[in-house]
Amino acid sequence: MGQSAQIDDVYPGWMSVSGVGGLPVAEGFSDPQTAASMMMSCFASSDYYMGYTGEKEIRSEALTVDGHPAWWKRSEIYVTLPNLPKVRGDVVDVVVVNTGQTDFLGMYFNSATIGDSARQALVDHARESLKVD
Repeated sequence: MGQSAQIDDVYPGWMSVSGVGGLPVAEGFSDPQTAASMMMSCFASSDYYMGYTGEKEIRSEALTVDGHPAWWKRSEIYVTLPNLPKVRGDVVDVVVVNTGQTDFLGMYFNSATIGDSARQALVDHARESLKVD
């Protein structure tokens, strides 16, 4: 079970991130819907979102990824950062896939700064083109 991420600097001190990895079933990631909710909560409460002021769920729905059952959550995570007044927060996607493995679920996540339509289009394209190896 590997993991990989790509980071794109938006402003000094603020970035957009996309990544993939595995979520161990033994650690409570029992199904895609539960795991997607757990990971969204984890991201929102992480040090990445210092200055956190709230979040709004945009989507939470079942889908298939390359023929595998999955769950997609999209939320806006809001921040207030005195050193980055133009940043309101991120649009965050979490997609968790039942890959058919018994010991882990696959996960894809991304973030794009709220209002950054160019980056949002890139991460949307990446999410829409997910495949299971």
